[in-house]
Amino acid sequence: MTTSTMQKIRIAALASAVAIAGSAFAETMKGRVDAVNSAANTVQLNGITFQATGSTTFNGIAGLDTLKQGDRITIEFNRDGTRYLVTAISAN
Repeated sequence: MTTSTMQKIRIAALASAVAIAGSAFAETMKGRVDAVNSAANTVQLNGITFQATGSTTFNGIAGLDTLKQGDRITIEFNRDGTRYLVTAISAN
């Protein structure tokens, strides 16, 4: 194998590792609640709609149905394609 081929393989492996590691970490956003739809399990923050799931945890909040417009929260989430899946919601 040539040095050039080995370098390409190393770069491809590193790029793959970075892509996988990047998707494993939750992102965080803080702000005031724009809207809540308890029936759809969604909360809108800073113009983005976030989807709560059965594994979403709540810290300092009883649940999604207790949130109201204007509440200050922090959302931890993962992106799944075009969806924003909430891992945790905390009161600020």
